Amino acid sequence: MLQYGSETNNKDLRNSIINFGSRIGIIINLVIACFVFLLSFFGSIILPSASIIIRMMFLLPPLLLVFQIVQVYFRVSFENKQFALVSFINSILIFSFFRY
Repeated sequence: MLQYGSETNNKDLRNSIINFGSRIGIIINLVIACFVFLLSFFGSIILPSASIIIRMMFLLPPLLLVFQIVQVYFRVSFENKQFALVSFINSILIFSFFRY
């Protein structure tokens, strides 16, 4: 999406590329999330507490995709200040949750 979206000057074509890629990505990531969620219930996991952690992580793929779609939109729209702000906030949030 980023490659084709940034190369075209036609806004309609750029938006249609982003919409198509977003739809396909969301569908695939929801399938992955459902698979991970079902795996946490029906999969044979050696550690019993691991299934709880897997259940908590099942929304991670769709949420990361939404974040990446927002970043791609800002990049192809040449809104570099918004892209930098979103990336900065993401970095701060990641480091605030993963401190030692």
